[in-house]
Order: sequence, then C-alpha cells, then structure tokens
Amino acid sequence: MKVVSAAFNAAVRQHFIESNPATALESLPVKAEERATFTPAQVSKLIRAAEGDWRGAILLGYYTGARLGDVANMRWSAVDLDQRLIGFTPSKTKKPVTIPLHQDLKRELFKKPGIGKAFLFPSLAGKGTGGKHGLSGRFAAIMEKAGIEGKIIRHAEGGRATSSLSFHSLRHSFNSAMANAGVSQEIRQKLTGHASAEMNTRYTHHELAPLRAAISAIPNVSIR
Repeated sequence: MKVVSAAFNAAVRQHFIESNPATALESLPVKAEERATFTPAQVSKLIRAAEGDWRGAILLGYYTGARLGDVANMRWSAVDLDQRLIGFTPSKTKKPVTIPLHQDLKRELFKKPGIGKAFLFPSLAGKGTGGKHGLSGRFAAIMEKAGIEGKIIRHAEGGRATSSLSFHSLRHSFNSAMANAGVSQEIRQKLTGHASAEMNTRYTHHELAPLRAAISAIPNVSIR
C-alpha cells in the first residue's frame, strides 16, 4: 500500500491524475510487538552481573519505570532522600512525575549520595542510547552476562531483528508488578507519567500515601 500510494502521489504532483485513489483504502492492521517483562529473579541476576553505575541505574529503572535516557541523565536535584521521593520530567512526555523511593533504591542511593546538579550515574550521563556501543548495547551485554535472553522479534520492515527484552522492559516490569499486586490503573498511570502532570510540591500527604503503598508492593530485588 505504501509503495503504490507513493506512486499515485507522484502522479498527482505531476498532474497525471487529480487524486490518489489509495487514500480511500483503510490501513492494514499492524500486530503490536510483544513486550516482555523481567521477573524479580531476573532483575536480581542483572544486578549481580552489573558493575559500577549500572547497578543503581537498573534499580532506578525497575523501581521508577524511568526510560534509559532519563535514568542515565538523572541528577541528584531530583532526589529527596529525607521525604523519600524522586521527581523528574521524562524527556518523552514532558509531564513531571513524583515517585516515592522504594527501600531498595533508597539503600543503593545512600551508598554514594550527591547534591545539586551532579549526575547520579556519571559514567552513563551524556551517552547515546542507541547502537551496539550505546547504552542499550551495554545493557544487552549485561543481560548476556546474567544469562538472560529475550524472544527474538523479526520485523517486516528492513528484516531487522530485536529482542523482546531490553532496558525498557524494566518499565513494563514496574507497571506489571504493581498491577499484579492489585494497584489501581489510576495510581499506576500517575506513577508511570501517563496521566498526571502534578509537580512534587503539589502532592499532599494524603495523595502520597497510596503512591507509597503502590511502590512498596514492588518485590525486593537488590543484592546487599
């Protein structure tokens, strides 16, 4: 359809025909890619296999649902260890989110606390996420070291193949763990940044209580 439509569009531009007949056709259904999640046991294996800043980065992804780029460039100004909160604006949605710190994540961050605009994970900050040598490729190497393999997905376009498991799967694990624990969709949407754009200071104690309960429902995975 795309190829034929492109040809008709060219014919319209050259005034051979008045309109593109392909525009009357409905798009073919596209099968969504299978998105896998990491189990708590697998996340534990990833942490064992991780070195340096990657350990904290994996925990941050698992306990906040933050995307790889946001995790890599997270600054200490986003973390409130006293109130046990982390607030940041995802680069994709541009909607601020506030997430209570899970005890495992807080414990890891307390090992090397920083301040201000310093990066949580200096060795990852400013690095690109794509490519074999990017952060995604480096995470894939950690998966391999941990003995974790995802399902290979073959894409029709370009014939490329990708794994059903990636750093982004930690985000799905974050959401799924809460769903399995009976956390409401409304709360999960607020924590994943899909619905709420409230700033940290606008949450009352009453509003934070169910959010803390939701985060505490996520299974512990860190290795002390």
